[in-house]
Amino acid sequence: MKVMIAVLLLLFSGCSEKQEYKSVFDGWQPPKTTRPDQYTKLESDEVNPDKPPASAIMPKVTEPQKLVEPIVDLIVVSISKQRLWAYAGGTFQGDVYVDGQQVKEYRISTAKSGITYPLGYKGEIAEVHNHSGIFTIDRKDIDHVSGQYGSPMPYALHYHEGHWIHATEPRFYHLLGSPASHGCVRLHLDTAMWLYTHTPIGCKLLISKE
Repeated sequence: MKVMIAVLLLLFSGCSEKQEYKSVFDGWQPPKTTRPDQYTKLESDEVNPDKPPASAIMPKVTEPQKLVEPIVDLIVVSISKQRLWAYAGGTFQGDVYVDGQQVKEYRISTAKSGITYPLGYKGEIAEVHNHSGIFTIDRKDIDHVSGQYGSPMPYALHYHEGHWIHATEPRFYHLLGSPASHGCVRLHLDTAMWLYTHTPIGCKLLISKE
């Protein structure tokens, strides 16, 4: 059955929003003897213009040897619902996604400002913003660091002009489900790891304001 990408969010708007989010890194503290090749100290990605970013220690992550089934071929992000859905097993016929199945649903955080620009917008752009439209995952970085904010962004999937889907720090997990980022799509560490290991470069991404 053919399903237009533009209506995927409507079709799955009735999905349950109850989720359990626990990670092996919840409450994680660095060991007393920290080896430099295992851990790195970076700045927090907290959006707070009234004070400098707090320091945070995040564990180094490791590159998976290969993609894991199911292979994600479509990611859908709803800015209004602050949710991400992953689909697998489908094919594309132009802008029509055929026979795919939803395999995951996760809470996220998009831009704290709430500002969203459509793809191709040519006007002035605020520093903190979202983009809506259909994109392609064109790069992956297992242990990315923000050049602008100096913040850790593990399991990062790049999709548009410096925008990424990535893990946030455990201290910000309670914000997932509400806007809180500089413009990236934030995830729980476990969620970001799952998505990274199942998503190939070339995967389609739909970001909708609805």
